[in-house]
Amino acid sequence: MKKIIVSTLIVVLLCAGLFVLTGCENNKENKEVVSENTSKQESIVGVWKNDTTLEGYEFIYTFKEDGTGEYDAAGTLMPFTYTINGDQISILYEGDTETLDTTFSIDGDTLNVLDSMGNDTLYKKISKSEQTGTAGSNIPLKDNMEEVEYQIKVAMQYLFEEVYGDKVFDARIYVDKIYSAEDEEEIDALKQMNLGPNEVAFEVKFELKPAPGANISELTIPDGEYDEESEWITGLHRVGILRPDESSEQKYKITDYGTGW
Repeated sequence: MKKIIVSTLIVVLLCAGLFVLTGCENNKENKEVVSENTSKQESIVGVWKNDTTLEGYEFIYTFKEDGTGEYDAAGTLMPFTYTINGDQISILYEGDTETLDTTFSIDGDTLNVLDSMGNDTLYKKISKSEQTGTAGSNIPLKDNMEEVEYQIKVAMQYLFEEVYGDKVFDARIYVDKIYSAEDEEEIDALKQMNLGPNEVAFEVKFELKPAPGANISELTIPDGEYDEESEWITGLHRVGILRPDESSEQKYKITDYGTGW
């Protein structure tokens, strides 16, 4: 009887040992997969520009460590989130409900992404300072007025947050004038600034909706008028210079901001 019990116990222990070993092996495999995915995510972090241009336009992927990113399609900015599983990458663009799933590989500073037709699309890793022109395009900012207007509005929003903080609930921005290179040559103040091809002078009108409890008189200085019925401050006007901003993720910032040159 004792022999049977001992034999049974040995079988149970062996089975248990086999289970533990199998479980450890599975855990090891899982850890290797996680490690591989982490390694691939780390390798894709950065800024990648398409290896060839189409009529002067560039297309740029920016992958961040936190699983977010941005696709610059010749000036159209498309934020997204992404996940990596082996050689598969899933990208969910902001506003979409379905992910874009494709295969990728990285060889040094080259990122190869298969398009929807299964064709290779090559991107080269670049530094932020290598991004030229407007929103990643190599077209000078002055030659793309639509992009200039968009970037002015974006930069104005950042400026409002910096200047007004939580005093403003909402804002409406209207780009009134964008100065050309010829205009800059005729205005002494701008001529002295010697603005580059990606630096643009502009005039802007805007309206502010004060946050509850904000000091209205502070927000109306110097040319605004508060309408009690609509609760908006109108008539505000400023001039400024839009310049590339290499110090943050913000592409451009506004300087020389005021009511006149």
